[in-house]
Amino acid sequence: MIAIGFKKPSRAIQYAQSLVEKDMAFAKKALTEHYGKKSTAKTNTQKQQELRDRRTALGLKRLEVWARPKDFERIRKYVKRIGGKND
Repeated sequence: MIAIGFKKPSRAIQYAQSLVEKDMAFAKKALTEHYGKKSTAKTNTQKQQELRDRRTALGLKRLEVWARPKDFERIRKYVKRIGGKND
């Protein structure tokens, strides 16, 4: 219980303080239950790795291309012409 000054708190103040302490205990328990568990969400790194693994399993190879904007459209047309499914 929280002591206020040197005087003994009135019953109303004691009751109010006990309610606050109970609410704080409840909130702490709820937060611990919710956030205390390890998150099962995957990180972006894990998602990217799984995507790369799936593509590798399909026999695909990763290729990164840097091109000038004026060459980009020509590259897209070439990829379509040789049978690429994506732009």
